[in-house]
Amino acid sequence: KPPFAGERIAFVDAFKEVSRGVAKIKQADYLSRGRHPIIDQGKGMIAGYSNAEEGLFTDVPAIVFGDHTRCVKYVSESFFAGADGVKILKPLLSDNVRYWYHALRSVRLDNLGYSRHYKLLKQTTFACVDEDIQSVVCDVLDSILAAANLARRQLSLLDDLVKSRFVEMFRDVSNGNAIPLKECCSTIQGGKTPSMKHPEYYGGTVPFIKSGDVKGDGVSSGALWLSDVAIERAGVKLVKRGSVLVVTRSALLQRKVCSALCTADVAINQDIKAFTPRDGFSGDYLLWAIRSHEKRLLAGVRSVSTSALDFDDLCCLPVKIASIAEQREFAAFAAEVDKSRVVVQQQVLKYNDVIRASSETAIIRRGGLA
Repeated sequence: KPPFAGERIAFVDAFKEVSRGVAKIKQADYLSRGRHPIIDQGKGMIAGYSNAEEGLFTDVPAIVFGDHTRCVKYVSESFFAGADGVKILKPLLSDNVRYWYHALRSVRLDNLGYSRHYKLLKQTTFACVDEDIQSVVCDVLDSILAAANLARRQLSLLDDLVKSRFVEMFRDVSNGNAIPLKECCSTIQGGKTPSMKHPEYYGGTVPFIKSGDVKGDGVSSGALWLSDVAIERAGVKLVKRGSVLVVTRSALLQRKVCSALCTADVAINQDIKAFTPRDGFSGDYLLWAIRSHEKRLLAGVRSVSTSALDFDDLCCLPVKIASIAEQREFAAFAAEVDKSRVVVQQQVLKYNDVIRASSETAIIRRGGLA
């Protein structure tokens, strides 16, 4: 047990890395189904499956830390590790792996991009409490996590509701009343990333959208901004407001197609395609037309160095020719559902803030939780 409550314990005294000797499976060998899960450093809990037996990690529960992504996962069943950036950790000070998982989740590390973060983690320290308090902290944080997961499930169901309504209204694409997505657009364009060797290209007023920025129903800005010089000299083309952005290359394409309506004039990187609707089609309508075919698009994802959509198949998705009145009716329905989504999203953010703050602050003050 820790010597006394309140002491700060260095990472190297609190955890042991047990990754060495564990079989690591390349992404190209992931199965969609199998006997054993593959845990990698991505945001999703399970990246894939394997039917192999040799090299299976069985000393569970254990904690997985993503060296590049900073993701922390609690794994309770035997698993294989993903090929890159996976650190498997076991606590040294108690057998309550769940508590130390929460402790690691509370650590805030600087984002070094696709660099390695384990070196930063090794510089951290942790609050030292007795095992009874560890159990209480786990109970509190697990209840908050359960509420957060329920809220995320509600968000998923709300998205499914809008997709179902779209299919109900516009599923009849027979008898020549549908055309390919590309014929619904005035332009389809890709993007590019200006060279970082030219600092004058950055720091301006033009929003620069990367694949990670395409989330939710609308996007107007990201973490980076381009200058007018980048537009003039680097060959960057602006995407018009009202266009639909679709991420066509991303590791997330193993499980999700990311798309959003562009609510401002923006620039995009090379992993995104922009579909600008022509007269007679609204951006909202094309957005949900694309989303209604998500299963078809995911089935055609190919992986080389990273996952990519079949762009030709994307451009050929059938879209029903609908009247402006029908499109507006659907847009009104989606807007009503979005009001509920905003409320649930606020709940998720609240839970996340509490979880981030609680592992360190929900420790001991006169025998109780702070």
